[in-house]
Amino acid sequence: MQKVANSLKLNYPLDLVLQVTHFDLMRNMPSFTKLLGMEEIKLIRFDEHEDGSHDVEFTLKSKDRVPAFARTVIKPEMLVWRQIGKWDPETLTIDFKIVPHFFQRVIDIRGRKRYVEGAGCVTMEITSSISVGIPGIGRLMEQVIVSEVKKEQIKLLGKIEQEVEKRSKC
Repeated sequence: MQKVANSLKLNYPLDLVLQVTHFDLMRNMPSFTKLLGMEEIKLIRFDEHEDGSHDVEFTLKSKDRVPAFARTVIKPEMLVWRQIGKWDPETLTIDFKIVPHFFQRVIDIRGRKRYVEGAGCVTMEITSSISVGIPGIGRLMEQVIVSEVKKEQIKLLGKIEQEVEKRSKC
């Protein structure tokens, strides 16, 4: 199992950060397709509960960014997955699981996005664990996936920072 962790410190109030980076994103996921660098995003469900928690599920189709050496194993049509999450308003976390359309029995990806409020700022932390249970090549595949996930998260956090800054001026 490999782990990925990234964080972003935002010098804005918690309510603005949550609105832009969580609530607007979860409720309107398809409208963020370009921002997230995806080919397609479909919201399957968004169930809000009386305690402020919610369950969300959507499917994503990534643009074809498979490294050339991996194209013999990973085809563009394999870059589709479901993401299922549960928001806990008490801990300001969303726990998520990614379910690929291919290799569901051997690929396990799950993680947590957490918001930590500080003095005049909010830190958004994203942690993920990735496990590929294929004897012989599983560890190598994990390393490739982790490398790509880390790069994509860094790009995404930069875009999120720009979006929060833009929305703070409205």
